[in-house]
Amino acid sequence: MVHRRAGLYCADETVRWHADQTRRNRMMLEGQEAVNQFGDTFGLDELADKGLAKAANRRADLMVRIRGFEDYAREHGHVGIFITWTAPSAYHPRTADGRANPRYIDGSTPRDAHALISRQWDKARAKLGHMGIHRYGFRVVEPHHDGTPHWHMLVFVAPENLDALVSVLAKYARAPEPQEMTTPAARRARFDFKLIDWKRGSAAGYIAKYIAKNIDGCGEAGPVGDDFEASGAQSTADTSARVRAWASRWGIRQFQQIGGPSVTGYRELRRLRHLTADGIPTDFHQVLQAANDGQWHHYVTGCGGIDTPRAERPLQLARHDAGRLNRYGEAAAPELIGVEWKGALVETRLYQWEIRKKAPQEAGKAGAARAPWTRVNNCTRTKSVHSRFSVIDGKSGGDPVFPPSLTTPHQHARASVHAHRH
Repeated sequence: MVHRRAGLYCADETVRWHADQTRRNRMMLEGQEAVNQFGDTFGLDELADKGLAKAANRRADLMVRIRGFEDYAREHGHVGIFITWTAPSAYHPRTADGRANPRYIDGSTPRDAHALISRQWDKARAKLGHMGIHRYGFRVVEPHHDGTPHWHMLVFVAPENLDALVSVLAKYARAPEPQEMTTPAARRARFDFKLIDWKRGSAAGYIAKYIAKNIDGCGEAGPVGDDFEASGAQSTADTSARVRAWASRWGIRQFQQIGGPSVTGYRELRRLRHLTADGIPTDFHQVLQAANDGQWHHYVTGCGGIDTPRAERPLQLARHDAGRLNRYGEAAAPELIGVEWKGALVETRLYQWEIRKKAPQEAGKAGAARAPWTRVNNCTRTKSVHSRFSVIDGKSGGDPVFPPSLTTPHQHARASVHAHRH
């Protein structure tokens, strides 16, 4: 049921299921709203359209980081390679022309093939770590016409480590089902790479189509072209819906960053885009400004570069004990409240949100009664918000790093909400 002459990437039933699920999710968002402790209200559909759930925003976020890694590589004299890593033939239920594959392991699924590549990647990553070879970039997982996943990776590395990197990755990629590795063509089909020539174009250009194809089929200038996995000419703008359904059905993470600093820290800093430079340490302000301007290259540099171990980076995520139980009666996981810059707390989560159903709108009546609040009173945390808002040096009596004009969190939060609305 799944190949280029039947259902491309996934069965038609899966496409319908995913479309129905997407519609139900949207209806749920349109019927819910978020209210904070200041009384500001947003529809969940409005918030979703401003975040990474929206295809255009997700694509832009990925391309900003890819271009940032490329800028960093060029500045430091690193080389880039584009890698294609494919699962063994035994995991492909169909051949390239749509016929049944006699080598197929009956019962294996796209999730099994993805897990196999992931395990081999983990082994290669550990080996490279022991060798002290730092690499960074992105990987994209996409399906062959029969739904079997394969990986595309854009990886940057110091030129003196290029041969070792390729050797290690090729070794682990070709280790499963070694009886298939009998010819050069078979070895290239399992693992192949292409050195990026900076003179012919940007590294981001090598992977941009794969990013677009797996999101909505569109780039900055519109559709990126035809999908060559299809039996005939089909636009990637049309087949991308089948890719999304495939990834959702099998629980496959399509995009993942390789190396580099925390993207969560980057996004948390973007919550502080209205802060001024007054009273803020220069190095912190530079990283903050880089995040707010979407300059991933400078953000990476400000966080210690590529070679700095994660635990030694100046920017760390800050969490605190949630102080409540989850649905299973266990202690809830610590909640993210902001970031730490060289040990100083910078709180970025100033709002306490309540999710509730939207009140029914009665025709001809103004000011219809709103849905009641739950038993949770979000205003009870106002004192703790005041006490944690300033950046403190971690010692008793530490001086706030933020300027006096921002010591009142309500003023900053209200200004942020106002800017968000407009």
